[in-house]
Amino acid sequence: MKYIELAFVVVCVVAILQALGRRLPVPMAVLQIACGVALSSVVALDDLSEQSALLFVMLVPPLLYIEAWEVPKRELLRSIGSVLGLAIGLVAVTITVVGFGVHVLLPEMPLAVAFALAAALASTDTVAVSNFTGRIALPPQLRVLLSGEGLLNDSVALVVFKIAVAAAVTSHFSAGEASLSLLTVSAGGLVTGAAIALVAHALRRALMFGTQDSVRIDTTLSLLIPYAAFLAGDKLGVSGVLAVVAAGLCGGVLDHRHLRATTRLNGLAMWSMVTLVLNGAVFVMLGLEMPQVLQRVEGYSRSHLLGYVALLTLAVFAVRMAWTLLLASWSRRRQSRTGEGLPNFGLVMVAVLCGVRGSLALSATLSIPLFTAAGADLPGRDLAVFLAAGTIAATLLLSAVATAFLKVSPTIGTTRFLTAQDAHVAIARAALRVFEADPAAAVSRTVREWTMTWKHLYESRVAAMQSRPSESCPHRSDLAAQRLLSMNVLSAQRRRLVRLQKAGVLEHAVMQKIEIELDLAEIALDRLEWRHE
Repeated sequence: MKYIELAFVVVCVVAILQALGRRLPVPMAVLQIACGVALSSVVALDDLSEQSALLFVMLVPPLLYIEAWEVPKRELLRSIGSVLGLAIGLVAVTITVVGFGVHVLLPEMPLAVAFALAAALASTDTVAVSNFTGRIALPPQLRVLLSGEGLLNDSVALVVFKIAVAAAVTSHFSAGEASLSLLTVSAGGLVTGAAIALVAHALRRALMFGTQDSVRIDTTLSLLIPYAAFLAGDKLGVSGVLAVVAAGLCGGVLDHRHLRATTRLNGLAMWSMVTLVLNGAVFVMLGLEMPQVLQRVEGYSRSHLLGYVALLTLAVFAVRMAWTLLLASWSRRRQSRTGEGLPNFGLVMVAVLCGVRGSLALSATLSIPLFTAAGADLPGRDLAVFLAAGTIAATLLLSAVATAFLKVSPTIGTTRFLTAQDAHVAIARAALRVFEADPAAAVSRTVREWTMTWKHLYESRVAAMQSRPSESCPHRSDLAAQRLLSMNVLSAQRRRLVRLQKAGVLEHAVMQKIEIELDLAEIALDRLEWRHE
């Protein structure tokens, strides 16, 4: 099958599974892998091993960038000690234990390849983690901890992975050279990424003129930033992975300060689609390639291969549990008053079970070269890919099953965060203060009437949000009626707009602009929490 046709099929499968699979109690990644395996029996798939490095470059930068862009920066800094403990300490322990363990269990796999496999599996996947944490009412501190770990351990693990792959290909390794290389490529990657983010932000601001075309241009440029950071880092001989992370962290801060609402909405819509497609494509491609991987893994029975996957999965979770318990003990002693630690066993188990591996680990493993520098086949490469794929699927399944039985408190210690409803009440009261102090209301009778109408609307919103759902609140039913009336008004405007377009008296560009305005108004109405069901 040609690559364009293959891409079309994969994206179609991802979209269909996203629509249908959410109703099933099975992790989406597992469904995608299974669908890829089933699809491999009817699709004549070319060998993608030689394109694995290209797949890594295509998939990893945007996924890492959006993770770094979205992570809450202020909360991340508050929990930086615990985050680094998981992102650096746990990664180092996992690579050491799993790397040596795999080499002892499978002596035919070179130590460098075993360390490359361990480094890939040392990184957790924030998108996969969010699929599980979204089902549990977790404390905000723990969510930030898991998100920050998933972001930073990706960068740390993938830098080590790159060094291990270089050692496997060249058959040369020096601890001193590796340590110096790790330091230089890491620092250089961070500086490069920050510089790319600053230049890109300045360029985007210079090209913004408030028109719809400039919004589209800005959205396109935002998609190019992770690739620019990765390629710049690779060209300069530093870590392209850390360059992407630094660009995402800096870009997130700069964009939230200066982006307009329309630009932000366009960007969020584009990035949500890109993340969905790329993450899904990785797992479907894994399923498609699994039969080929099994055929290339010779000399092992199916039972032995499954046993190796089970042992590797057990080792990954055991190391994570031991390290998390140590970190929790340290947190209780050092940070019990701040609430940033993991103070009870239930939360520790959540942190352990949410250590699932995902698309980045798989993309990294697939990028292990086929040949050494001398042109010979790289020993253990296909076995490493199979073990990585099996371990990823196993962690996803085990986490999905286990987290369904966990009951944890949504708060840690005495720290309390505002709910969405509390925030809505606060901003509605801010609006009321504006109406009460606005001198424009004295301009004319009409303006005064408009001001009183808006004031009564926000007063009703505050009363409805402060009432309990079980209570009979006339404000809630009034607001529901107002929402229904507003929806009917929007529907009437849409129908009129279509009739004008069909009559040939309305340009398509004008219609698109008005449709966007109506869409934004409908989204705002649809998200109201005081509707009367």
